[in-house]
Amino acid sequence: MNKFKGIFTFIGFIWLWICGFWAVYQYCYSGQVAWLGVLLSAWSLPVWMWLRYCWPLRFSGDQRESPAFAMVLLGLAVALLFDRGYGPPVYLTIYNLFLLLLYLFHMSAVKHPSLPPVNGIFPGLSCVGGIDWNATAAAGQRGMEGVLLLFLRGTFCADSLRQVATLGALRSSLEKNGAMVVLASTESEVHWQKLQAEGLPVEIIQLAAGAKENMAFVAAQAMPVWLRLAATIVPRFRYLADSTAVCRPSAWLLDKDGYVLWRQPAANYRQPAEMSMLRSQLFRLGE
Repeated sequence: MNKFKGIFTFIGFIWLWICGFWAVYQYCYSGQVAWLGVLLSAWSLPVWMWLRYCWPLRFSGDQRESPAFAMVLLGLAVALLFDRGYGPPVYLTIYNLFLLLLYLFHMSAVKHPSLPPVNGIFPGLSCVGGIDWNATAAAGQRGMEGVLLLFLRGTFCADSLRQVATLGALRSSLEKNGAMVVLASTESEVHWQKLQAEGLPVEIIQLAAGAKENMAFVAAQAMPVWLRLAATIVPRFRYLADSTAVCRPSAWLLDKDGYVLWRQPAANYRQPAEMSMLRSQLFRLGE
């Protein structure tokens, strides 16, 4: 299913880019303003997602990716207003709106398998190099009261980048409650170190993608198709060629004995836990 979603999303975004270029050509050729509506409906989502990736702190998303959604609706309005004959521009903008809705509410949704319950013991994780990780040992080594464990999709994901870049907002709450942050992904810690705030009690672990212990948190074949292609030809993305598995985004608060105090599995990979939500849960370590 993950592979199907990845292929469909890849084809969908290719369609949107091509549709936009076709709209530019048609507008230049015919001068029909309705084709500008097609351009808006086609390029709004790809351009918005690119902006979010390049500047994750400046541009943040929500469930509907509101700026992109608004521009697509504006494009539909332009097409309906200037194409009174309901020709190709109207139909193309409707197709693009449908594709946007399908991506927002289905193709980017995350289905989690059975997860450790609240008040249950959080299992150990298997890391690259045959190293095992558990909350008790991690908290004990630093003398902490608990662990805020974040599973990150990857450095290619705008929301993962934003989540790591905004961790500094938790500094005072972490110190007050005696908590440390653990970032888990299938990527090497080298790619996350430069993103985190300095001075925070943070540990970064790289999960073994194929380990049985990690199956509840790692999704096989979930890396975007365009990244798999880019990893073979673009030096910047070569480090992603080792595995096509990525973590399902989720947030966990564990006490020093390894019990789950709170959890938030993300329903959509575009919406990991916000800093305000994480901050509001740290008090549980003192209960």
